[in-house]
Amino acid sequence: SYSFCTLLGERREVNTPMKSTVLALLLTCVEGLKYAVPFIQSGAEDTSSLHEVGIMGEGEVVGVIDTGLDNFHAAFDDVVPRREILNNKAVIGHRKVVFMGNPWGYAYHNDTRLNSHGTSMAGAAVADIPLTPFNIENPSSFRVPPIDGHGYYHGVAPKAKLAVWSVSRTFNQSLEIPMDLTSPLKRLYDAGARVFIMAFCGGGVKTPRSLDMFAYTHPDAVLIGAAGNNGLKRCQSTNQASGCGDGNICNPHTAKNALTAGGMEPLEGARKALGYPTLQFEVSCKSGMRKVYAHRAQFAPYPVNAEYGIVVKKHPGGKHGCGDVTASDNDGVAYIASRGECFFSVKAEGAQKGKAKMLIVTNNQPLIDGPMEVPDDDLSHYLPSFMVTQEDGKNLEGCTLNGPFETPYPYPYWSPENILPISGRGSVSGNRVKPDVVAPADMVLLPKANSTHGFIPHTGSSVATALIGGGAALFRQLITTGKKPVFGLGVGVMESPRGSLIRGMMVHSAVRLKGGVNYDGVEKWVGFGEEAVDRFQGWGRVQLDKVLGSNVVLLEGAGDGKPAKFCFDVPDAPGTHHPPPIDVTLSWTEHPVTPSPALIAFTTPSKPPTTPHPLPNLYRWALQSTPGRYEITVTSSTPFSLIVTHPSSAQVRNGTDGCAVLMTSSLPPQPMPVVVSEEYLGRRHGIFGFGFVAVVLLGVLRRRERRKVDGKRN
Repeated sequence: SYSFCTLLGERREVNTPMKSTVLALLLTCVEGLKYAVPFIQSGAEDTSSLHEVGIMGEGEVVGVIDTGLDNFHAAFDDVVPRREILNNKAVIGHRKVVFMGNPWGYAYHNDTRLNSHGTSMAGAAVADIPLTPFNIENPSSFRVPPIDGHGYYHGVAPKAKLAVWSVSRTFNQSLEIPMDLTSPLKRLYDAGARVFIMAFCGGGVKTPRSLDMFAYTHPDAVLIGAAGNNGLKRCQSTNQASGCGDGNICNPHTAKNALTAGGMEPLEGARKALGYPTLQFEVSCKSGMRKVYAHRAQFAPYPVNAEYGIVVKKHPGGKHGCGDVTASDNDGVAYIASRGECFFSVKAEGAQKGKAKMLIVTNNQPLIDGPMEVPDDDLSHYLPSFMVTQEDGKNLEGCTLNGPFETPYPYPYWSPENILPISGRGSVSGNRVKPDVVAPADMVLLPKANSTHGFIPHTGSSVATALIGGGAALFRQLITTGKKPVFGLGVGVMESPRGSLIRGMMVHSAVRLKGGVNYDGVEKWVGFGEEAVDRFQGWGRVQLDKVLGSNVVLLEGAGDGKPAKFCFDVPDAPGTHHPPPIDVTLSWTEHPVTPSPALIAFTTPSKPPTTPHPLPNLYRWALQSTPGRYEITVTSSTPFSLIVTHPSSAQVRNGTDGCAVLMTSSLPPQPMPVVVSEEYLGRRHGIFGFGFVAVVLLGVLRRRERRKVDGKRN
C-alpha cells in the first residue's frame, strides 16, 4: 500500500518484523500506474500496444505548467551523476529534463518545496525509473524490476523529456495562474515542447482566449487541459438534482483550440493492486439491518479481518476525533468520527489510545471520494480504519457491526465504464463538446515529490489530462518517425504534426463508455445512452491504438478556401453482416475572435450523417458502411486535419474523378499570420506582478496591466 511506498522512498527505517513482506509490498507500489498506461493504449489493462511497436515518446518534449518538478525523484533523476538543475536555463544532457522555469527567479527545484502535484502529473506522462538492484536489508536502494526493456514504473511516454514551468510559490500550494498564458507556453515551446499539460483551474475571462491564440499562432502545439473537479459542486450547494452539476468545465479549459480531459472511475486492476477490495459492513440498528460500503485506510492493515458484534461509539476525541484521548476501558468497540478538522493520523491515534477495535470515519461529502492518508506515513497507526459515505455514516452510533467483508459486487460507482462524479461536465458556448475525451482518473499511483522513490495515489481530472498528454507525445512520435504517414490533400504536409491533427486523433480513438455517472453524488444515476457524444464523457475514453490500422488515414488540408475531396470505394462483400461504421473526424485551429468555420459535405451510397450548425472545430461522424462510393469534401480557409477509418477492403481514389492527390512531401512549420483585432486585444493581461508588454498596433504602444489570480489544482 501507499504507506510502504513512501516509507521506502523517504529512506525511513522498516520495522524488523515487516521486512519479510517488504518486497511484495514494493511490487504493489508500482501497480497503480501500470494499469492506466496500457489501458489508454489498448483498452486492456495488460497490453501496451504502442509501446510494443517501439513508440514510447522518444524525441518528444512534454511541457507541464503546474507546481514545478522534484527532479530528484527517481522517475526523472539523472542516476549517475545526480545533478541540481538551475531554473530558467536550458538543461543540457539530462536524462529527462530540458528546462525548468518559474517567474519568481527561484534558482532550484526545492526553493519552493511545493512541487508535489506537478511532479505527479509529470510522472503520469513521462516517468521512467531505471533498473538497479534491490537489497531487502537496505530498502532505500529500491529500484523496480524491468519490463519491456525500460523501467517497470513508467508513464505513458517514458522516453519523452520534460520542460516544466511552475505557477506555485506559497506553502499551501495555491496557484498563481496568469491571465495570459502566452509567456509560459512560449518559454516551454522554445525549449522544444509541443505537447502541453495544464492540470489546473484558474485565470480569468481572457485566459481561454490566450490558449486559443497560442494554438493558432503555433500550429504544431497540442494544448491539453483538465475538465476540473466541480462535477458535483452545484449539486451539493443546492441539495437537489434538478439542474445541478452541468456547465462546470473549469477555466481556462473551455478553450476551443485545446483538448479537454475528463475523468473515469478506477480500473479494476489498479483498485485491487492498491489494496482497495470492495468492502461491506453488516449493520444492525434499532431501525433494522442494512449494508454499508467502506474504503480501507491506506495506513491500516491489509488484508482486513472481519470482526463480529462490534458496537459503534462516538470517538472520545469529539465529533471529529481530534481532541485529546486518555486510555479507555472500551475494549472492542468501533469509534466513529467525522472527516475534517485534523489529520486521519490524529483520529487513528486517539482511537488506538481508547483501545478501540477499529475506526470509522464518516465522509463530509456525499461519496467516498478518496483514500484516507496520513501525512507522515507513520506505520504505528496499525488500527483497522475505514471511511463510509456521508449518508451511511448518519445514525451509525449505537449500532452493531459485523465485518468488513469483501464482496464480489463492486462499489456501485466503481467501474471503468463510469465517469468520476466529480469530473467537470459540459456544455460550453459555441456548440462545442467539452470534455472532449476521458481517461482513468482515480487510484492512479504517481511519483511523490520530496522523496526519491515515493508514490501517492491521485484522483481527479488532472490525472486524465497527464495520461492523455503522454498519449499525445506517442502520437507525435508515431507520425514523425514515419510509422504512421500523413497525407496532404493535394498539398505537402507539415514536418511537425499539426496540433489539430493530434487533437483529432484523440477524438477519433475514443470509445464510448457504456455505464453512467452518479449525477448528484447521492442517489440520482444517469446512464449513458446511444448518442455519439455527451456532456459527461465527450466522445469517450481514449484508446490510442484505434488509429494504428492501415485503414485509418491521416489527412491534412491547405485551408486555401478550395474544396478538398477524399474518396474511396467500398466493394460489395456478400455474407458480411453489420460491418463497422466508417468514422470521420474533422479538426482545425481557428482564430479566437474571427473564426473561419470549415464546411464538410458527404456523398455516400446511403443516407449521409447529420452535421451540426454551427460546426465546432473538432467533430466526429459515424457513417453507415455499405457498398458504393464515398466522397468527403472539406472547404476551409484555415488549414485542417481529417481522419478517416474506412473498411479494410476499400479502394482509395488518388487523384481521379475530382478526388485529391494524396501527397507526403514535407513543408516546414508554418506559423499562422496574425491580425490582432481590437476586440481580441481589449485589456489583455500579462503574467505576474506589474510591468509592460509592448504590442505595436497601428504604431501605438499599449500598456497592459498584469495581474495574478489564485487557482487550484484538479
